[in-house]
Amino acid sequence: MRPFTLTELVSAVNGTLLQGTEGTVLTGVGSDSRQMAPGMLFVPVAGEHADGHRFIDMALENGAEGCLCQQVPEHFLPGKFYVEVTDTRLALKKLASWYRGLFRIPFIQITGSVGKTTTIGKLSARLKGEGKRVLMAAADTFRAAAADQLEIWAERAGCEL
Repeated sequence: MRPFTLTELVSAVNGTLLQGTEGTVLTGVGSDSRQMAPGMLFVPVAGEHADGHRFIDMALENGAEGCLCQQVPEHFLPGKFYVEVTDTRLALKKLASWYRGLFRIPFIQITGSVGKTTTIGKLSARLKGEGKRVLMAAADTFRAAAADQLEIWAERAGCEL
């Protein structure tokens, strides 16, 4: 991941810096407080069973440099940054869009209800055969059958998955 600064983050998500140094450099983004490491941004997301905002302190103590927050914590940990946003999910989407815009990488999106995995596999094999670097991904890989099929196509095509 190309590092980016706290200043770039605040601008990308239209956030408000509540605490922190604008020159702070970030090297990763995550939403699992247990997986944080130095250089990372923690994005708390409210889920069906838990609200990630409850784990902000844990994420920061585990190494995250700072966090986005739509619910401002009662206290701030020293040396960490906090960026207030109206919605952390939308802010993550804005950040991803901004970050994607930094690179000139063509991508192909395949949608539909039948045949996506096969189409991805065949197209990837064709592009790889033309000397293109291909990274395959699928949104429905949570289904075991789709994940298995995608792995088979990736192996056949010699592509990254």
